[in-house]
Amino acid sequence: MHNFDKTIAITGGIGSGKSTVCRIIKENGFHVIDTDEITQKLSEPKGLAYSQLIKLFGKDIIKKDKQIDKTKIKQQILLNPSLKKRLEDILHPLVLKEVEKEIKTIRNKNYKKYIFVEVPLLFEAGWNKFFPKILLVKAPIQKRIERIKQTRNMNSKQVLFFIESQLPDHEKEKYSTWTINNDKGLEELKTEVKKFLKELESKL
Repeated sequence: MHNFDKTIAITGGIGSGKSTVCRIIKENGFHVIDTDEITQKLSEPKGLAYSQLIKLFGKDIIKKDKQIDKTKIKQQILLNPSLKKRLEDILHPLVLKEVEKEIKTIRNKNYKKYIFVEVPLLFEAGWNKFFPKILLVKAPIQKRIERIKQTRNMNSKQVLFFIESQLPDHEKEKYSTWTINNDKGLEELKTEVKKFLKELESKL
């Protein structure tokens, strides 16, 4: 069994604002491990997943600078949804190992507080069984669609595909320890997160 003692997984659907929540948590002195960053490193030319991704999606996903073109991967998944599961089968075990390494490194520095781990597909990957506590960030679907359209080169139909491929918030809430609603502005979100962290530290 993986040793994720005194860790909190942060999750939420695409466009929910979980990365913003993670940034606020970091600003308040907590360690946050970003599984998207780990995935990026694994997918780089010297990364452990690089050759496997090319084998799965073809040489067409290699850009001129040898990096993986994530947009082309998304396009292939939209055309052939079964590729999503095969992609996850490659990445998830590798990411999990790296998360464990980072937790161990942080703990070896005598860090006693909770370690947060941002895992976008926590429930979909079945990783909720590894974490003793889970923080869910949620937001109304329309707000999520607008956020994604502003930050990524995707239309409403493409965003909806990814939203609908994920477990709905009401199901995630059943298995989460806490929920933060990101349905207002940034200042309100900061207040909400700080309140959550204060309550968390009072229980240490």
